[in-house]
Amino acid sequence: MYPAYPTTGDLSTAAWLKQFASRLPAYAAKYQIAEAEAVALQRATASFLAGLGEQLRRVTQAIRLLAGTPYCWPPSAVPWQPGMRALPRQALALGQRILSHAAYDPADGSALGLECLPEQPDRVAGLAGLAHAPATL
Repeated sequence: MYPAYPTTGDLSTAAWLKQFASRLPAYAAKYQIAEAEAVALQRATASFLAGLGEQLRRVTQAIRLLAGTPYCWPPSAVPWQPGMRALPRQALALGQRILSHAAYDPADGSALGLECLPEQPDRVAGLAGLAHAPATL
């Protein structure tokens, strides 16, 4: 079972998702992605990031309460909503459509976070990182 609180993997996913969603409209026409689909991904990403921020706020609050008050149980983090775990997978599927498109250009993939950047060869970026994510993500 995947934890109810944000993990470092969630933070990496959020960073990739933010980059991918913000740059997708510039490449949507080239890769035959409907403008409405790109806009919907941007809106869902904003909601995902807001939810992640709320989770981080609650976990930070809990840590502060535990550190300052003995025998005080912190408020629990609100479990992720089902759509929040599904969103990265939806973006992953969209990224795979781009990668398999006949007009795919690695420079575009790099800009979208679908390829490892040359200046960061040890970084597992975008799809490579999500491909190994837990199935419940």
